[in-house]
Amino acid sequence: MWPENWRSSTAFVTFTVAFAMMTDTITYDMVIPFLPDLFAKRLHVPEDEIVAWLSLSLEAYGAAMLITNYIAGYIIDTISSKSRPFMVGVAALLASTLLFFLSKTPLLIITSRVLQGSSCALVWTSGLAFLTSSIGEGDVGYYTGYALMGATVGELVGPLIGGFIYKYLGHWAVFTVVEILIFFDIILRLFARDPIAASQPKSSDTEQGPDSSSRSHVETDPLLEGDLLNTQQSTEDAGSKDGDVASAMRRIRLLLATQLTAVLVATMMRCAMETAIPLVVHSFFGWSSDAAGGLMFALLLPTTLSPWAGHLATSYGPGFISVSTCIICSSVVACLGYLTQDTLYTKVAFAVLLSVVGVCLTMTTAVNTTGILILVKKLEDGSMQSTSHVNDENSKTSPPRPWPTEGMIMTGLSTSWALGLILGPACAGLIEFIDVRGWAGLCWALAGISVVAFVCSIMTWKKWYRNNKE
Repeated sequence: MWPENWRSSTAFVTFTVAFAMMTDTITYDMVIPFLPDLFAKRLHVPEDEIVAWLSLSLEAYGAAMLITNYIAGYIIDTISSKSRPFMVGVAALLASTLLFFLSKTPLLIITSRVLQGSSCALVWTSGLAFLTSSIGEGDVGYYTGYALMGATVGELVGPLIGGFIYKYLGHWAVFTVVEILIFFDIILRLFARDPIAASQPKSSDTEQGPDSSSRSHVETDPLLEGDLLNTQQSTEDAGSKDGDVASAMRRIRLLLATQLTAVLVATMMRCAMETAIPLVVHSFFGWSSDAAGGLMFALLLPTTLSPWAGHLATSYGPGFISVSTCIICSSVVACLGYLTQDTLYTKVAFAVLLSVVGVCLTMTTAVNTTGILILVKKLEDGSMQSTSHVNDENSKTSPPRPWPTEGMIMTGLSTSWALGLILGPACAGLIEFIDVRGWAGLCWALAGISVVAFVCSIMTWKKWYRNNKE
């Protein structure tokens, strides 16, 4: 019996999802440094066409990820097991890497990038759904933070080891490292077991009774009392109940829209900074690519705070934290635009402020992601049960309430990340940021974008604190 409990334990499932996200980002970022050389030497692409093929490979990845997000969301809503689409994701990743390293034509490289984008969508969407179904509501933020941290570790390590291995050991050495990572990823996913399947099986998702919810449902259910769900219990006739449900539905949509926008803005800002910083420090400070890469740790290393940020969001709600980090981030990014002099003080201040930006973006992403995933848990454990009572009172033929499904919400979350990955570099590319005026303009533009997230955060989870205090 103990192996089954171990395979479905929260710690092991969290490690599996975090490792899967790390593997996905590593396999994406490892090949970026040597893609131009790959097109030129291995595929014999003319020099004047290399940039076009590079752009197409990145666009194909992003487009495939966006499209597959919706397919993954539909799959999550259709089947009860969250681990099956998770396994499909690693199969697509394995196929994409094999095709990438064996390809000898540019079109096959593009095809491999399409497969990899599809794999990324499946991993992120189904992986977070799998993780959310495996943990209690009170632990969502803490363990989700570890999953997000795994993705950032891959983003940090991928370009460093990819370029180094390709330069000194060659094409097939990179292939070997990638396949070893995927092999361990497959082993972990095969061992990971859905805790629902490991425990007493349920006849169907719609037959869950009040006693079948997660262990932390009772602890945190009051977060939505009087706000989203229980308003429908205060009425006596079906007409007023329908009105209450419609009001709750509008509130849920507002929560989703504001938090997804905050995640999009944070991801977009981070990617824009990643695009601009290496060129900016080379232009203003004369730093090499190695030094610029070291500076990127100041931006990305704060993601190690993700579990702590998620825990804070679970305890106190994402609203106040997100409001604070967005306004701080806006101010600090605007200040970065004026640090252009080649002095020791400026360089130190640049690194310190960049680390503050990293902390703010990490907090914004983690707390809003936590809020979204907690909403998923509440809709599963609370609202569906409440609406089933309304349906029972009216008739068995009453249509189901139009609550957002888990797949829809996960699709929205993954789409926000994907759009941020696309729009961030595009935003940086719209402004000539190499000179002093251009860099200040880019920083002020990003500061303005952060204000958008600040406005959205003001409207996020207003009742969290009141209900906790009560």
